[in-house]
Amino acid sequence: SITSSMISLEGKSFNITKSLPVSEEKILLSKILTSNIISIPVILLCDIVFFIKFKTIMLDVIFILLASIIIPTFTAMIGLLINLKYPKMNAMNDTEVVKQSMSSMVSVFLGIGIFFLSIFGIQFFSKFIDFPILLFLHLIIMSICAVLSYLVLMHWGAKEYRSITV
Repeated sequence: SITSSMISLEGKSFNITKSLPVSEEKILLSKILTSNIISIPVILLCDIVFFIKFKTIMLDVIFILLASIIIPTFTAMIGLLINLKYPKMNAMNDTEVVKQSMSSMVSVFLGIGIFFLSIFGIQFFSKFIDFPILLFLHLIIMSICAVLSYLVLMHWGAKEYRSITV
């Protein structure tokens, strides 16, 4: 997630963004939208190629398109929350922030954990539940997680953003 280092990348100029007449919530939302503008078009382009190549049915197209929007948004919010928890504001350069910070490491491992949990959960429950229903339930769970992380980001994240000092 590129948001796992967005706050830390501001570094010494972080206080400038805090002094702007913009709410913390809007600043955090802009970072999520930036991540989505970068990632979702590429994902949707790959989805179209996938649909054409494998001639997918309409139900699968809907599930894939929904997942292509929900999951990157969820991971962007999680990355931002992690970066708010573990900011590295005194790094010597940007490479240190992106490759050697606690927030980048936690974000990568959390993303891997969510991926494996999703795969193993779908694999386990596919014995008991029809696959389309299972995918629908997975999307609902991911949506709920995204909404919850949004609420945490807007409440706790805004407070944490205010409390960061350089």
